[in-house]
Amino acid sequence: MKPDAENEEPLHVKCYQTSLLASPPGKSDDDDLSYYFPSCGTEAHLQSPSPENPMKTHKETCITDLQIRLRDGQKMLEGTVEVFHNNTWGFVCDDGWSQREAEVVCHMLGYQRSGAKALRDNGFNSKHIYVYLLDEVSCKANVSTLDDCSHSEWGQHDCLTREKAGVICAEAISDLKIRLRDGPNRFEGTVEVFHNNKWGYVCDDRWSQREAEVVCHMLGYQRSGARAVRANGFYSKHVYDYLLDDVSCQANVSTLDDCSHSEWGQHDCLPNEKAGVICAH
Repeated sequence: MKPDAENEEPLHVKCYQTSLLASPPGKSDDDDLSYYFPSCGTEAHLQSPSPENPMKTHKETCITDLQIRLRDGQKMLEGTVEVFHNNTWGFVCDDGWSQREAEVVCHMLGYQRSGAKALRDNGFNSKHIYVYLLDEVSCKANVSTLDDCSHSEWGQHDCLTREKAGVICAEAISDLKIRLRDGPNRFEGTVEVFHNNKWGYVCDDRWSQREAEVVCHMLGYQRSGARAVRANGFYSKHVYDYLLDDVSCQANVSTLDDCSHSEWGQHDCLPNEKAGVICAH
């Protein structure tokens, strides 16, 4: 994605405006759903494009090789859970389906874990004719993706038609917009945040792996393997102000909003103190 001007509107808005032209795997010609694709790592997807949209929608993620979407809900943040495996979309059986598994799904889709609700017994009355691809899903606390949860072998199940798993997610993680620039790929770069109608840097005072994990999590990548880059490691030449300094995050917070930091725009940082990250993918 090419760098944009300093005050250009956040890129994820444009991503959603153009994404209706895209066709995901398995989309049939008569499928009446609207398809939305978040920016896969260059900038965080943090808000649903049309929460009040009465159309049936689903949302997909790229946090992992496992593709996942919600369908049949009235809003993007709810629906029957479907996964994509071996070139096929299919259902998740609700055996063992609980709030913990719902939290993982909502996290994969860019929503906060808190407030996620699990639905069982085909709660969204899905009429689509798919096979069950996952059964007996059981997740530990704070895992990032269903890939990290135990489950039956792909395609093996003992589920009836009415046992489709669903979720209702809480609103998006944060209103804070964040992006990476100057890196050789979308997984790494100088961290920039958007506040008060302008983009700016994060200073690397106190910048560590923990803060890098939060940034990568916001961008849809796993926490594990995230690396903090200090001292303007990506040689950013853009002329922005520092907007955040002294960022310090607790373990497993969802967004930089939840971390302590200086007042917006207050800093004591030199040009070579820009914070960056390298995210695992």
